[in-house]
Amino acid sequence: MRRRDRGCPLIPGLPGAAARGEQSLPTTVSTSLSRSTGGTVSQSGPGLSSRRRDGGRIQGGTTATDEVDRVGVIDNTSHSDDAGCSASAGSGEGIMRRVEELREQTVWKSDPHTQVKHLVYRHYLQCWMAKILQKFPEATIVDGFAGPGVYTDGPPGSSIVVAKTFLEHAAHRRFGRLNLICLEERPDRVEELHRQFAKLPNSPQLNVRIQPPGTFAEQQSRLSALAHCGRADTPVLWLIDPFNLKSAPFSLISKCLTGPRDEVLFTLFTNELHRFCQREGFDIAMTAYFGGDHWQTATIERRAGARKEAFSAAYQLGLKELKVFTGSFGIKISNQSARYHLILATHSEAGLKCWAPVTWKLDSYSGQGASADTADALSLFDEASVVDRLDVALRTLAGTEQRWEVLSSQAARLNHMDKHLRQVLDNLAAQGLAIRINPVKARSAWPEGCTIRFYAPEDVVEESA
Repeated sequence: MRRRDRGCPLIPGLPGAAARGEQSLPTTVSTSLSRSTGGTVSQSGPGLSSRRRDGGRIQGGTTATDEVDRVGVIDNTSHSDDAGCSASAGSGEGIMRRVEELREQTVWKSDPHTQVKHLVYRHYLQCWMAKILQKFPEATIVDGFAGPGVYTDGPPGSSIVVAKTFLEHAAHRRFGRLNLICLEERPDRVEELHRQFAKLPNSPQLNVRIQPPGTFAEQQSRLSALAHCGRADTPVLWLIDPFNLKSAPFSLISKCLTGPRDEVLFTLFTNELHRFCQREGFDIAMTAYFGGDHWQTATIERRAGARKEAFSAAYQLGLKELKVFTGSFGIKISNQSARYHLILATHSEAGLKCWAPVTWKLDSYSGQGASADTADALSLFDEASVVDRLDVALRTLAGTEQRWEVLSSQAARLNHMDKHLRQVLDNLAAQGLAIRINPVKARSAWPEGCTIRFYAPEDVVEESA
């Protein structure tokens, strides 16, 4: 999979990388796995920083205080879902355990909600790759917070999920080239990521570029130039899944959408926004995270679930100011409200056409969110999906004629698929509120390309009278 570019740098660490100023990783690394510490991988060797703690500071720059600053975005399993806008008093022990795990270990155990997130990735990438890589000769995916590429309990990390989705795709032999750029801050995790990629089969169409250790905020501009390969219209999908709010302010997300074919799939920490939204001094971080103070409208909501959805809507409102289409999906823990939301931002409605089937596949009732025990599960409501918003939207078209393509576009913007559009049209037709006027004869009630006339309820009443 590691191959020479026709215009973009090689993967760091391979011959020629040093000539372009990229960091080569050590060729000899001593690795030991301690089962007694839950699978901690300790590493030593040239280029790997010591992770020893000294006076509360990890050698390499991170203080215990820094870690506490991001507590709210690391783990919320010990918090009540309706805890309001402040952290619960008994939450510290569970949080600090998770902080210590992420701080000390190279590789850590996965969470059920992480697997749901990666399921969303896989489903979306299946469609994105089929559309983009069969149309364009080259495209790029940037994993801005790549991690070590594996969890101690076995599941692959996000970068490996991307690579495997490409390699296992039924149409991958017809694909153009995919550049996969991976950035991780910690050197030990970068080294582990190299090891995980080395286990995958080679493909001349997959060009993996693992970057030297660095932060996304510092490297975004360089990564953007690398991803676009000198062409602003190169399709680029950014996977942005940070540990904390500070690592991905709205200004940084907006930079990832400057290209006409740029897309972003972003993790929005709605649970932490709900818990800390009214903590003194937190408004500064919130405003930077949202790119404005419009987030404050969400604080009016008192219920946890409603407030989290309001934060998701507020974030999408900011994105729409950038003239992009957006989608959202809640990642839940068991039957609670969303732990966080995955936000899609895309310049093309084709992105929405890929996104909607993902959300409805994982949540066949509402298309809004799923947990590990509900994702992909069959539902008693499969034949009665919630399509209220689409129904209301179509009713406002009374007195007009609409082409199928226009209606399909409107449905996609409301996160619905064509099957939902046909479901609503069937219902309206049964009430006399919609009728296909062209073509006169067709094999199905609502074929693509048809024209539909809409009526108001009073029109039907008057005709009856």
